[in-house]
Amino acid sequence: MLPEKLAIKLMMVFWNVFILHQHMYVSEMDFRKFGSIFAIVPCFVFSNFITFPVIPIGIAIGLCFRNHSFKNINLTIQWIVFFGFLIFWFFRDWTDDFALNRVILLAEVSILYLLLKSSDRSLKYRLIDSVLIIFFLNALILISKMFLDVEFKVDSYKEDLYLIPVSLIGSNAFLILVLTVMSFRGKNKIKNAFYLMVLLFAALLLLLSVSRISILSVCIFVIYYIWSQRKSKVTRVLYAILAILLGIFILYLGYNEKSIMSFGTLGIRFSIWKLHILATLKNAVLTGFGFHSERIIPFVSLSELPISDFALVKDYIIHFNTYPLAHNLYFQILSSTGTLGLLMFFIWFLLATVQYLRNYHRFNQRAHMVYLVLLIWLVHESLDFSSLEIANFFILCLLFGDLASSGIEEKSEDRNFKGVFVSSFVVLFFLTLFLFSLRFSYIEQLSFKYHKNIQLSTFYEFRPASESAAQSIHDKVNLNVGDYEIRFFGERYFFLKHALSYRSQYESNQLNQCFQYISRKELCYANLLSYIDRLDDQNKGHYKLAIQALLASTDPFGIYSKDFL
Repeated sequence: MLPEKLAIKLMMVFWNVFILHQHMYVSEMDFRKFGSIFAIVPCFVFSNFITFPVIPIGIAIGLCFRNHSFKNINLTIQWIVFFGFLIFWFFRDWTDDFALNRVILLAEVSILYLLLKSSDRSLKYRLIDSVLIIFFLNALILISKMFLDVEFKVDSYKEDLYLIPVSLIGSNAFLILVLTVMSFRGKNKIKNAFYLMVLLFAALLLLLSVSRISILSVCIFVIYYIWSQRKSKVTRVLYAILAILLGIFILYLGYNEKSIMSFGTLGIRFSIWKLHILATLKNAVLTGFGFHSERIIPFVSLSELPISDFALVKDYIIHFNTYPLAHNLYFQILSSTGTLGLLMFFIWFLLATVQYLRNYHRFNQRAHMVYLVLLIWLVHESLDFSSLEIANFFILCLLFGDLASSGIEEKSEDRNFKGVFVSSFVVLFFLTLFLFSLRFSYIEQLSFKYHKNIQLSTFYEFRPASESAAQSIHDKVNLNVGDYEIRFFGERYFFLKHALSYRSQYESNQLNQCFQYISRKELCYANLLSYIDRLDDQNKGHYKLAIQALLASTDPFGIYSKDFL
């Protein structure tokens, strides 16, 4: 029922109707300010359909700038330093498309936060409601698939649900639960009934995910929420609901394959944490490996990593066929931005906490609840890393924006940079976005154009689909890759062209370029081994042994030794 493409098309039809309704409901001036943001809400919430739609988000923010005054944007010295930090990492990670996606997404949502911070509360409520609507429809499709899938079993543990990792479902369900509980307002029975339905769907998905840290986060939030209610009747009802839900959950665990007290996966995570810490401290202690550090860490010197941890990390790579993500926000920051980045993060958090405590009695109850949720999220991320998953990141942005308007506004006229500084930053940001969109869209267009000739590969980026398919393309596309192209379009573009040039006259020259311009030498050695295997040379056995020795020195886990690829 409802294949992914059909579900997306049906959802877009519904969303167009929703946007038209918003256009009729609000004034023309207000719609000009936030209409483009409403248009891209599905990009944020559909985490299973598209991961990092940075281009449409950037366009939507640009349309918002067109109708917002720069005077309302509080760009303090802290924000200047933060965006300067992101620009530095943008050019540092220029060759890595996935890392650039993360950097740009971080910048875009931060700018969106600045816009929301200076906007009316009604806009934030509309955005929250639109997020809950999309989540509800998306959850309805997923649950319908579960009930109609004859092979689906509720009591069996799943690593993913219809291509969505259960850890992502758990963390997203936690944040949606928080948004829903905080959205109950007024005496609008229709809206409150809708919020209740969203609450039930989010709780069901949380239950199916069996994400221990997400369930624990929800329990902490619920306990605080019940304690904060002063009306005894409401408290008794909430305690009764909580007791029923806990009973259902305990009963569910009794029949589920995964126990909440099973700590088997924690050993693997400890080993991955050691890998990130030791590799960073030994090889890139100050600035880290970049925003896609998990792709680089397995190929650096690992002499400090114990043998038992080495074996567990390799089992993880083989089982999930992916790079060892840290599953921890703080270790991911360490390996991505080094000790400098981690220190900046803790300084930011310390300053935010000091400011909150200093003005504790001047904040309202809603602000206290939002700040608690942010603290719970920081605890949640000690056993997970889903802060940069686009749906979660957008919801966190809404929570930060709500916190900013729930309490007191900081008076920062003396430190607020106006006029030319804000305008220059806007121009620089969209110039950066334009350069990346030009590169990203060109590579994606080539990938779709020649999808029959190549196949995606986690460790190789691209592989030739078959020998006959590769040879059929040689006369239809320019396979010569200039040095300037590699510098501008990055490594993904190079490996795309390299996969297309399989068994062509350009393949040997590209292998030479790989060792000259590509930082991932282990991948160059792996492709060179494949090339040597196809040589008609009686000495190729000697060449192969030499290259295998060099590959082993740059590939400690043996990822490219063909033992599990």
